[in-house]
Amino acid sequence: QTGLVVRAHDRAARTEVGMVAGTRGFIAPEQRTGGGASARSDVFSLGLTLHALATGATPLADPRAEAALLAGAPLPLSPE
Repeated sequence: QTGLVVRAHDRAARTEVGMVAGTRGFIAPEQRTGGGASARSDVFSLGLTLHALATGATPLADPRAEAALLAGAPLPLSPE
């Protein structure tokens, strides 16, 4: 094994094991804190993506919401 997790076809940059890869506001909490990704992480990120598609913003757009989620608070969702 090379430690390589992902390599884009047209990029020289690599994602290394232990590095967090993803777009802020769409990453599951366990990935944000350096834990491993799982199918649950994918479902969580998909939910954030669907929320953003429906409302125009991820529920984690506000860094305070992300900090609260990491502290164990429920994720604030738009009533829209």
